[in-house]
Amino acid sequence: MMKSPQQTIYDAVFKASLDAGFRTFDFLPAKDEAYPFVFIGEQLDGDRILKTAVLGEVRQTIHIYHKHTERGELSAMVHELRRRMWNLGKTEGKPFRCTAASGQMIPDNTAGSPLLHGIIEAVFEF
Repeated sequence: MMKSPQQTIYDAVFKASLDAGFRTFDFLPAKDEAYPFVFIGEQLDGDRILKTAVLGEVRQTIHIYHKHTERGELSAMVHELRRRMWNLGKTEGKPFRCTAASGQMIPDNTAGSPLLHGIIEAVFEF
């Protein structure tokens, strides 16, 4: 079965995080997981159907969790992943490009201890 452009983009984002040397998950790991880690999360897809082609957009959310005392390292991780998103392109014969990437850093205490949660929203077009 042929891989969809949406899955191709997800896989490329996941690989970019691994290639950066980050522990990367396709699920939110247990509360006792060591920090930092990356979770390739939500994905919103939109397609435009033309006579001879399908054009689309993928909005990919990437989460980075770290200890609240490591803001500098988290900021560097967010920047490195955004930089890698900008440089993603043709993978497995399906061309796509990152057209926008935004980020934010918020406090998070859902694990029972103070954390920082970096969030990247990347937009890809194919």
